[in-house]
Amino acid sequence: MIGRILYILPAAGYTGGANSVVQEAAGLLRMGLDVSIAVDRRNHAEFAGAYAGLPAVTAAPVLATYDDPAGLAGLLATSKVAICTVATSVPAVIGAWEHLPEADRPRLFYYIQDYEPLFFDPGTEDWTAACRSYEFGGILQGMAKTDWLRDTVEARHSIRVSRVKASIDHGVYFPYLAARGGDQLVLAAMLRPHTPRRAPRRTCRLLNRLAAELGSRVRLVVFGCGPEEMREHGLMLDPAIERHGRIIREQVARILRRTDLFLDLSDYQAFGRTGLEAMACGAAALLPVHGGAGEYVVHGENGYLADTRDEDGLFHTVEAYAAQAPSTRRAMAVAAMATAADYNVEKACISVLGVLLGTR
Repeated sequence: MIGRILYILPAAGYTGGANSVVQEAAGLLRMGLDVSIAVDRRNHAEFAGAYAGLPAVTAAPVLATYDDPAGLAGLLATSKVAICTVATSVPAVIGAWEHLPEADRPRLFYYIQDYEPLFFDPGTEDWTAACRSYEFGGILQGMAKTDWLRDTVEARHSIRVSRVKASIDHGVYFPYLAARGGDQLVLAAMLRPHTPRRAPRRTCRLLNRLAAELGSRVRLVVFGCGPEEMREHGLMLDPAIERHGRIIREQVARILRRTDLFLDLSDYQAFGRTGLEAMACGAAALLPVHGGAGEYVVHGENGYLADTRDEDGLFHTVEAYAAQAPSTRRAMAVAAMATAADYNVEKACISVLGVLLGTR
């Protein structure tokens, strides 16, 4: 139908963008397509561990490895379609592609997961590489999961970006309602200290305030980093807060199935995958108003959109949620599950295929 599809994903996994690529690659494999994921050697072992629950994509030949530009060029030469997924790697992919004979060059696409220049300080090498990633509009066809992300890229750069459907792996993220209904509300958050835009300090401050002021009314849970990483970044949490380290998708889902409200206090979210995964597990979600989360969160109905810079406002939103009648919180949970149910891997794969085939 298309020939070999190669996703180029030089990452260790564990991120929303990597999860998106991996679960949709698995979906395309189930459709009978020839799909591979190319991971650089440095990240290969950690990547394979992060997605051990998806053996279809972590075994050779689906999971491919490259060491250098020549190795990447060899993988490109055996593919009909190649899809970049990390901004800072795009110039290297273009360089490897340009060194191939024209007959061996695959068609190139760019699955834009975020507006990555926002990840780095302006003027740095990574910032320059991220900005350059959008300068190959004559070679790359872009695609993105939210109108916010598509509009941001198109407004600032010359690349055309198609809209594709986002996905949730409902084989992992599903509700188990028998796990709910205790005396305490469960509030969960993810801590990523190495990623400033995910606001780890703000998250700790809010969780500590919730622990101090709401006390036994709530059970607070965090995941995403271990104690060493917290110490390294000077992060402190109230001893009453339950802590989990860096965990894989299946472990995250088990926490979210027990969660009533998931808190994402990031500066912005291009999409906000973990929030939608929490909704798929039966939790309401509080997400940043800035970015693309407003495309699925309806404030006060299935979750909340908040100005995450307003820490008093965040606290009062959570306090108001906790003060609601249980029937109101249950209605929010049902609405959240209904929203998330529309985001499945099959729909996402079909939308990506539409771009690859030129029908979108």
